[in-house]
Amino acid sequence: MRSLAIRASAGTGKTFELTLQYIARLAIEHDPGVILATTFTRKAAGEMLDRIVGRLAAAAADTPGSSALHRDIATIVHYDACPSGPQGWADLLMLCCRNLHRVSVSTIDSLFARLLVAFMPDLGYPAMPAMTDDKSPEAAEARIAALERALLDLSAEDARSLFSDLYGGMAVRSVISRTEAFMGALYDLAVSTDPSAWGRMPVSPPIPDADLAQAVETLTDIAESTTSTALRKGLTASVEAARARDWARLLSRGASKNVADAVFATDEPRSDEPVTYSRQRIPEEAVDALVVLCRAAAHQLELQLVQRSCALRRVLDDYARYYADELKRRDILPFTELARMLARHTEVCSPAEIAYRMGLSVRHLLLDEFQDTNRAQWQILSSVFLADDPHGSRASVFCVGDAKQAIYGWRGGVAAIFDALDDAVPDILWEHREQSYRSSQVVLDAVNTVFTGLDRCDALEQYPNVLRAWQTRYRPHSAAYPKPGYVTLVEVSDCHEVGPEESDVETPPDGDPGAGHGTDPEEPPAIRRDARCAWAAERIASLNRAHPGRSIGVLVRTNAAADAMALALQAVGVPASIEGPGNLADDPATQLILSAMLLADHPGSLAEAYHVFRSPLRHALGLQDISFAHRCSVSHRIRRDLSTRGYTAVVAELAHAVSPFGGPRTARRLTRLIEATAQYEDRATTRPADFVRWIRAYTVHDLTDVPVRIMTIHQAKGLQFDIVVAPDLSSRIPAANPLAVEERAREADPPHTVLAYPGEQVRKVSPAARRVHHQQCEREIAEALNVLYVLMTRAAHALYLVVPAPIINKDGSPRKRPFSFEAILRATLAVEKASASSTLYEHGDPGWDPENPARSSAQPADGAALSTVDRVVFGREGRRRHWPEASPSELDATARRSLREMLRLDTTAARQGALLHAWYQAIEWLDMPLPDDDELVRLGLAALPYAEEAWLRQRIPEFRRSLEQEAVRSVFQRPGGLRELWRERSFVVRMDDALIRGRIDRLVVVGSPDGPPKIIVTDFKSDSVTAEAVIERAQHYDAQIRSYALAVSRMLRAPLRNITARLLFVVPGVVHDVAIHEVAAATQEGISCPDS
Repeated sequence: MRSLAIRASAGTGKTFELTLQYIARLAIEHDPGVILATTFTRKAAGEMLDRIVGRLAAAAADTPGSSALHRDIATIVHYDACPSGPQGWADLLMLCCRNLHRVSVSTIDSLFARLLVAFMPDLGYPAMPAMTDDKSPEAAEARIAALERALLDLSAEDARSLFSDLYGGMAVRSVISRTEAFMGALYDLAVSTDPSAWGRMPVSPPIPDADLAQAVETLTDIAESTTSTALRKGLTASVEAARARDWARLLSRGASKNVADAVFATDEPRSDEPVTYSRQRIPEEAVDALVVLCRAAAHQLELQLVQRSCALRRVLDDYARYYADELKRRDILPFTELARMLARHTEVCSPAEIAYRMGLSVRHLLLDEFQDTNRAQWQILSSVFLADDPHGSRASVFCVGDAKQAIYGWRGGVAAIFDALDDAVPDILWEHREQSYRSSQVVLDAVNTVFTGLDRCDALEQYPNVLRAWQTRYRPHSAAYPKPGYVTLVEVSDCHEVGPEESDVETPPDGDPGAGHGTDPEEPPAIRRDARCAWAAERIASLNRAHPGRSIGVLVRTNAAADAMALALQAVGVPASIEGPGNLADDPATQLILSAMLLADHPGSLAEAYHVFRSPLRHALGLQDISFAHRCSVSHRIRRDLSTRGYTAVVAELAHAVSPFGGPRTARRLTRLIEATAQYEDRATTRPADFVRWIRAYTVHDLTDVPVRIMTIHQAKGLQFDIVVAPDLSSRIPAANPLAVEERAREADPPHTVLAYPGEQVRKVSPAARRVHHQQCEREIAEALNVLYVLMTRAAHALYLVVPAPIINKDGSPRKRPFSFEAILRATLAVEKASASSTLYEHGDPGWDPENPARSSAQPADGAALSTVDRVVFGREGRRRHWPEASPSELDATARRSLREMLRLDTTAARQGALLHAWYQAIEWLDMPLPDDDELVRLGLAALPYAEEAWLRQRIPEFRRSLEQEAVRSVFQRPGGLRELWRERSFVVRMDDALIRGRIDRLVVVGSPDGPPKIIVTDFKSDSVTAEAVIERAQHYDAQIRSYALAVSRMLRAPLRNITARLLFVVPGVVHDVAIHEVAAATQEGISCPDS
């Protein structure tokens, strides 16, 4: 088959086309093992497989379905190659289902993980590392550890320079976590570029000291002789800056600033217009002298920029080395690192070896969302699966993508790879899709108006390459179905007057590298400080009432804005689901529990103590005041409970104390906190602060089944909603100055120049720095336009765009705002509004949904009714590779366990039971010396490592009193005819195709040497029951003790009639015999005794 690439605009049916292409290839090859289809999310991969099997099932079920699929496939392959009739499709369906283990429809990360499994020894891995997401707590811990090691290697001067670059001299909190985020972003750039690219830029020649001194002297003479006070001040300021070697001040103040702006700040030749300062003409002799100073400044600032860039690369190299070491030490491998590692070793994964080891002989490669592929991923796919085989043939390629939806450049996606696909696949054909099966024509009219009118936006005039690319790429969209719709652009007045320092779109100081990054994320986002959230929440509530059952997507730029919208909707009583990854620590109740943990970590934590003191936990923890003595007491008590009961029990107890004071969201967060704590138990340390760091890195999704869903635009990629509301359109683009800028010869190529962010002053005098910075800005502006396109095309019927009203200056003019989505929409959609109207644009019918259906009527994105089968559900496999395992206590299907027991919220009884088992195990017979108190303490610490010695000694008298009970003594009395004694013996036995693992507390074998043995199996129970309740309680253990008897029967080859099983309840001092009946269900195979 010929290779084909489709530029598929939003909603044009990419999944539908991928499904048909897969079925067409399956119909030709009759072998799913030669077809490889990849996408980027598990949801998309699952949907693709469902569609494939669903279409085949529909075609096999009846003639209309068969004819429809035959008609669709005939547009791809020859008519004769398609199966004929339902039976032909049924045969293909059976072929697919019988070979599901060879069907390769997966995420690209899953494919790479399979490659790692197949080639572990060749890639240097003796065993499979734990695959993890880059945002997992384990990966975050590795990054922070690597950062700390890298920072320790820095000199004081280098450290000052680094933090100056990162924060621009601003004082910030959470330095380590923020620095780790910055370094993580730069790390991706560093590992994908050659070290020689960093700091690669020409540096202007230095100015001799004599020339510099002469220029200063000339300016001094002119300043003394001039009659203009303003000009004298301007020249003097430049002279002082030059003498102080303060080159940034030289270019930003005084007469030298005006000369730099006129002579250096543009690539155009200098005009004949005179240079002025404060409306005074600067003499030509002074201009020449100031040019000399500016050239000296250019040399110094360019040299500093090169040095900063190289120093930053050295820090990143150290960070990368330590990060790899930390990942290896923790035996984890993030998916991004997996792709990079495979890209470095593509020669290992030859097609022949892949076919041999994985059973995958790829002759057809199907790629979804190709515009989001990064260089490492494409290097693997092209090198491994597109290489020519020995016979000179190569795999056919089908890929769908849309450069207009390339919104993941910040995490490595390179849309230009899609545009340059001809280089890798020379014979590929190209097609375009602009007919949308998702959106109404009303919505598409607004989209067309915006993206065909970008040249009307003044802010884009300085980026002609971006405009040219969009004008070339964009084709007007049309709707496949006639649908009603409505679009409006609404202006909302701010709820209070916002000063310049409060403006939510205030531009960060451009001269500071990383400006905008230093903003404290704990500060409330700007969207909370105006009326847009409140207006949007009221409108969403109205839409939810007017259109019941319709899906409503609230799309914002950041997670902070999503949280703000959630609070606004909560205030008007609209339940909403926040789709994006959130943090467990973003709820007041979980923050309170973490404060208690930090107080436990160090009683000097006064802020955390005050937080707990002013909360419901005050009484639960007994914190009477915040004096040091009480803080120490509470800290000691929490640490003691953590060591003896475990984190899960303590956190659950604290959650129980605060849960009545929160709403449903708090309850969900507390539940997830307990679950996350249970995961932490295996890696718990003695420092509660480690637990707090782990929880703060733990991400959760607060998903609920409601019509209103809040998410960022990036998270909405691939989704559609009946109604879209966008209240967050005025954020600055870009949101923050990047920490580094890059220049590429072609967008598909790796960068050939990388510089630390060049501030405004160095850009003013350095054409090279200006060029690299401009290309970086073009890249970010282009991606921002892609994000706006994705936002607008999520709507199926209605689109509500909300912008703030302009702030009016004292002179009546509107305050200038930085470039944003708002600027684009105002330039392309807004018309001259009426005097009091807040509607800037309106198109369609506001009453587009008069029938108010009880369900969403959005069409499938593929534009066709697939079948009556909504979703294919695959049955569970009847056979297993390994036998399932169970413990004896799990055999009783009628037994019930409380939630507190399953979560181990109350571990006192379990600890006491473990302690008694350890002490009883130490006793052979009562006629032998018993362990003394010190020996009992040693045994207790071995069984309970975190127990306190005082607690253990308090249990000893109780233990010795139990040995005085008649029932207990009868168990430990030496019998006559003793043959064998087992204590705490493990066993594994097969029963009904399952492996039962357990541990027998005590077993005694008695009898004459020549006669059959008599076997007594005793199981100790520390339940706090009365003697009267023993029989009822014993019923819970019937299945367990009978499994012990069966295991003993197998291991000792003894009939069950010779075995006596009994339960010793040590608290009431009662022995209960359990009736043993013959069990014939299980075989005598598979017996093992690990401890024998």
